[in-house]
Amino acid sequence: MIYLIKYKIKTGDAPSYRLTVDQLAKLFNLNFEENKERKRNVTKVLKGINEHLRFTNFQFKYVKGANDKWAYTVDFEFSQETLDYFDERYTAMFTQRFYSDLLWRYAGLAFPNCAVGRDRVNKVEDIKSDRNLYEDYLAWANSPQNKALKEEVYRENFFRVFGKTPEEFGLTSNAPTVTREPKEFIVKNPPTVTPEPEKII
Repeated sequence: MIYLIKYKIKTGDAPSYRLTVDQLAKLFNLNFEENKERKRNVTKVLKGINEHLRFTNFQFKYVKGANDKWAYTVDFEFSQETLDYFDERYTAMFTQRFYSDLLWRYAGLAFPNCAVGRDRVNKVEDIKSDRNLYEDYLAWANSPQNKALKEEVYRENFFRVFGKTPEEFGLTSNAPTVTREPKEFIVKNPPTVTPEPEKII
């Protein structure tokens, strides 16, 4: 929801997201026949959720939808602080998954006799802790080699994190340049050399 709102802001649309009371009641598994009671309990749940959120709080209000006689549609809005926090966290999550998956695939290509499973896991750790092996990985990651594979890894992990393809957010499908791993990704003794890679196109 938040990423969709950020995209709407980018494209000049109203920065809000709407769901009807019925849709929310279904999501929350609320079974009330009377509309008034259903709306009251949806409000109660939304307030309860907001009270327990620490960083991604939201504001909501009831508005009239296209075919509503009464204000029966919930309009969600998020502060800029929440949007920025979400963007940072999800970008970090995507980067983590992309780097991990890309290195996993590289280990399989560079060491084809390394079986999938514990052997591959160990090989990945070897690459991350060995300066020369790691530089070989960086050189491959930022070369034109296996371009289709890199784009596949990028698209798969993008969808897993954001729930949509890069194109649906107006982004390129090209894999990003890999200059270094996030600090939390490297187990120990990360390489200190930062090459100037050739951008993947």
